[in-house]
Amino acid sequence: MFMKQGFKDNNPSAAAPAPRHRLQSDPQLKQGAVTSVNLTKLEGGVAYNVVPATMSASFDFRLAPDVDLKAFEEQLQGWCQAAGEGVTFEFAQKWTEPRVTSTDDSDPWWAAFSGVCKDMNLTLEPEIFPAATDSRYLRAVGVPALGFSPMNHTPVLLHDHDERLHEAVFLHGIDIYTRLLPALASVPTLPSES
Repeated sequence: MFMKQGFKDNNPSAAAPAPRHRLQSDPQLKQGAVTSVNLTKLEGGVAYNVVPATMSASFDFRLAPDVDLKAFEEQLQGWCQAAGEGVTFEFAQKWTEPRVTSTDDSDPWWAAFSGVCKDMNLTLEPEIFPAATDSRYLRAVGVPALGFSPMNHTPVLLHDHDERLHEAVFLHGIDIYTRLLPALASVPTLPSES
């Protein structure tokens, strides 16, 4: 389920297109470019015939980097107020400064990374991968982070019951990393990193 992205706009005709529509209408957009929300946990109640004193619902929001975080939190507060007395929310995790790693050719890390890929005739498709959540810890302390998977020509089966990788793809991935790692290790320390 996708969340509507037109924050603080009560006029549906003036709101931005829904993220699912944006993804379907623009093949250049990837899932990480839009905000999504998933209901992941429901709790409450003690018996079938007893009205629970409290209920809770947990949602996993994946916010696009261009989302105004203050406006987003205000929207959540507005929804809770509109739902009635006693409806509140809290964050299990909250990141207030979205950081995106540069994929500009002037960035030395990106230049080293993409240079190896070009030399190996690999096609890169830079995108925001909404499930690469551990990278945020590196970015939060100022370390740029790129997620990369050399699993080309492979269906996306992450954590699926039949997750698999063809042997040739696995071995080609090793070749890629044996070229990629020395190139990245050779990037000189930048003044901002010392």
